[in-house]
Amino acid sequence: PRCSVLVNIKGTDIYRDRKDYIDIYEPEGVKIFRIPSPIFFANIDFFKTKLVEAVGFSPLRVLRKRNKAVRMIRKLLKKGDLQWTSKGFTNASCRPLKESEDESNIEELDLPIDFKDLPARIDWNADLPANISVPKTDLHSLILDFAAVSFLDISALKGLKTALRELIRVEVEIYIVACDTYILQKLHDCSFFDDEVLPSMFFLTLHDAMLHILQKHPESTEEKSHYDKIVTSVTIHHPGGSLRSRDRH
Repeated sequence: PRCSVLVNIKGTDIYRDRKDYIDIYEPEGVKIFRIPSPIFFANIDFFKTKLVEAVGFSPLRVLRKRNKAVRMIRKLLKKGDLQWTSKGFTNASCRPLKESEDESNIEELDLPIDFKDLPARIDWNADLPANISVPKTDLHSLILDFAAVSFLDISALKGLKTALRELIRVEVEIYIVACDTYILQKLHDCSFFDDEVLPSMFFLTLHDAMLHILQKHPESTEEKSHYDKIVTSVTIHHPGGSLRSRDRH
């Protein structure tokens, strides 16, 4: 199956393969990934690989690097080698600070990032103290087009949830669109949702999700005129199968 990255055809509510069109609109920080077939045990790893290629980074690698960075910053703050000021973190030690290579509790690196005991959340796209290096990412929203997904087996459910969790834990908002009612019901029946993977990530159409993202991240629009040309109603799925139409204003 051929996975594809979709883009908006300028001035319309139509989305097509980026490779096939020139006059396109692609908001900054947003990716649309189309899954072209049912997902099951034999192809779930293939789709996960293609998803990583589409977003341009490995979410799990970024998550582990961020957790290592938080662990190191917490340790330096405790030792007094690092201080928090109005300008951010500053070195309080005369000696150069080096990133720790501590690999203890390696399984904790895959968990959600815990900012407790830190004076502020960390801006991962800013320069970090103590020579700490974390891959920078500019993706804030990912839309998964499920229009062609007519079937999911248990292996696919597990693999999909793992992939979504990794992305959510590196602060990428997930939107799943055009999902078949049967698939959505199966996700509910199989306890797919939890505190991280939420039913609210489902939108009726791709365009609805894009409108929601542009509302939430107005900085993503290259030119406001593009947004003004888009229709203004958004339809959102809620647990229990109900749909609600919400006006942009």
